[in-house]
Parts: sequence; C-alpha cells; structure tokens
Amino acid sequence: MDEEMVTGREQIEEAQTTLTRLEHLSNLIKRDSAQDSTDEHVNLLDQMVSVLRNSIKDEIAQVVPPNQKHHFVPQFYLRAWGDVHKPRTIHLYNLLTGIVACGPLKGQCRQPSYYGRMEKNVIGMSDNRSAKVISKIRGDSRIPNRQTYNDVWFLDLVQFVAMQRVRVPVQAEETKRMVEESLPWLVKAAGGPGNSTFEQPRPQLTSIKHGMAVMEYMDDLKAHLIVSDTDAFLTSDNPVFFYNQYNQDLPDGVASVDSHGFQAFCPLSPKIALVLYDCKTYELTDTGAKRGRWSVATDADVDQLNRMQAVNAGKHLYANTSGVIQTAPDLIRDVQHIRSTAAVRVSAGPELYVRERVVRNIGLDLSCFRIRLSAKDRPDWIRLRTHRHDTPDAKAGYGWQKALYEYSSTGGKGEIKPPPGWKPAPVSK
Repeated sequence: MDEEMVTGREQIEEAQTTLTRLEHLSNLIKRDSAQDSTDEHVNLLDQMVSVLRNSIKDEIAQVVPPNQKHHFVPQFYLRAWGDVHKPRTIHLYNLLTGIVACGPLKGQCRQPSYYGRMEKNVIGMSDNRSAKVISKIRGDSRIPNRQTYNDVWFLDLVQFVAMQRVRVPVQAEETKRMVEESLPWLVKAAGGPGNSTFEQPRPQLTSIKHGMAVMEYMDDLKAHLIVSDTDAFLTSDNPVFFYNQYNQDLPDGVASVDSHGFQAFCPLSPKIALVLYDCKTYELTDTGAKRGRWSVATDADVDQLNRMQAVNAGKHLYANTSGVIQTAPDLIRDVQHIRSTAAVRVSAGPELYVRERVVRNIGLDLSCFRIRLSAKDRPDWIRLRTHRHDTPDAKAGYGWQKALYEYSSTGGKGEIKPPPGWKPAPVSK
C-alpha cells in the first residue's frame, strides 16, 4: 500500500482516538459535575466535540488518491513571477538552506494530498473566480470601480485574500497549536482532568473551514493598488500579510481581522501590490490616488512591502528576475529579529482562554497612506479593544467587550472609561 495513503489513514485513526477521548471526558464531566460555574465550559466542550466529529466524518469521506498533489498557493498566482525569458521557471530563495536558485514553476508551493475532496472543490471554485478578477487587475493596473456593496468582483478578491491566508502550511501549524493548547484548558475548565493532551491531525482542513468566516470580517474594507514601474515586488509561499499600522506602536497592538486599523497586503504581480484597508482609520494622501484607486510605489514602499514577504515566508521567497531575488538573503537577515518575535499572545485564566495575533512591528510608513486625524484622537485602550464588527463575545459580555459594544451601539455618544481592572502593558524602552 502507498506510504502516503497509509499516513492518511493513520491520521484519521488518530483523529478518531482523540474524538473518543473527548466524548468520554465530556460524558464524565456532565455526569460528575454539578457546579453551575462550569456550565458554559461544558457547552463549549460539547461544541468542540461536535466540530471534531463532523470534521472526522468529512475526512473519512474525503480521502483523496495519494498521487494527487495540491497547490496551497495557486499556479495562476505564481505564474506572474515566472522568468521573463523562461516563463516555466521562477527565481527563488530557500530560507532553510540559504540557496538562491532558478527552479521549475510547476512544483512550487505544492504538497501531496494536502486537501480533502470538499476543500479541493471549494478551493478550486474560489481560484477559478479569483483568477478572473486578478487577471483583469494585472492587465489594467487598476481596481475596478465598486458600484455596490456586494459587487461580485470585490467579493471574489476578498475571498482570494482570505482563503489564501488560511490555506498555507504556516497557518495550518498555527491552527494546530491553537487546538492543542485550547482543548486541554477547556477540558480542565469544564471540570475534567488537568493533564489532558490532544493532537490535531490534518490541521489544514480545520484552518480552511475558517476561511469563509475570515472573509465575512473583510467585506467592509476598501481596496487600493500600489504600482511599481519595475518588477520590484517579491512574493512567497505565504503571500498574504495581515497587519495593523494603527496599533503597531502600542505594546498590546493586535492584528486581528476585525480590529480597527486592520490591513491585508498581497502582491498580485512583480509590479502590483494589493492593499485592503479600514477606510475609517486610514486615508490616501493623494487626491488623484483616491480617484484612480492606485498609487505609484516609492523605493521605500517597495522595500517595506518586500519586508512583509520576508517576515511572512515559510520556506521560500520568489521573484521573476535574478537581480531581485539576489536581494532576498540580505532582506531575511534584516528582518530575522521580527521573524523570531512571537506572533501570538496567549492569556489563559480560570474563566477564559484568549489567543490573539499581535502586531510584529515592521515600522510601516507607506507614502500613500496616513492615519486619519479622527482616528488619532481615540484613547489607546479604545484603539486596541474596539471592533469594526459586532462580535458574539461583545454582545454576550466579557467585561470590556460588552462595555464597548454598548458604547458603540449608541453611536459613541458620551465618554466611556476603561472597565475596572484594565491596565495597559508597560511600554518597553
């Protein structure tokens, strides 16, 4: 039997074992615990068990032939970085070996049997739709005019950015860590044993399932292009970069997709970079750029956008010329201290487990954007803790989240003070 097929079945068996343990623990907790304080945690544990049960059923039904190789960065996207004279090749820098090379385009960002059948179909349909709008943007070097809130081209573009973010191995590993850390805490909080351990098999499937939720938090953003007159932009095996310039200088700054000041960056070609941004926090510096929905990249802009790819990359950086890829080793050395900084902050207590994606400060200062004066006037704690969207936690009430939800629901009238016990982290010198 093929080794990859055996591995796939072993992963499913591990998932079934994990599920059995969780179901057993859940039943014991509900039988033995009479404490009202654990009711919420028991319900959360039941929800997690249900999600895992459905996920495992999907995996069993979705086993794909082991000879199928799936791209976690689509080929239509990477083709833009094909060598000008040899389009089937691409210039790359391997971060693990430190080698600069020119290799075949076809085999990049690909793993055997990476998706299940359902994910493969969803990803395939998404890529087909996204390829059309991205091809048009590349050809025109312009963002189409958004006539209505639900313009299909814009939703397809947002879907590409959201799905590309969650489908890569780097994000799958983050999902794996989140599940394996949060499940033992949840079992303990619900009244179960405090030494439980769990392993999340095939985390890429769980990560992809969250892609549509990520998209829903991004459909209020505006799109803008930064255009270079040379083939200056790098890309990577993890091309979508989430950031928050608004909070980058605050010690508790977060880059969550629903936060004020959220930004998503993605190069679309060696000449074009896409920015999705919170227009209530940022404004464009040039009137012409506002009308045309694109700006000319300065050398400093190019350097900052390439630094994003260097910070984000898993194993490879890509370029369409040998001259640009030769800059990659120096770029990686320049951002190594940022790459080694923790991207996630975990706060766990007896009542709540919170895992937040924090801003790894790259000192972003693009020539085409600035922070609105109205946004600068907000107190730091509101900048950090308010959301662009109404979240379930905010409505249900977890301390400051409920207070801020009530504040925002009144249109921000009056003055609201930080909730009791809230203290900002000390500023590091």
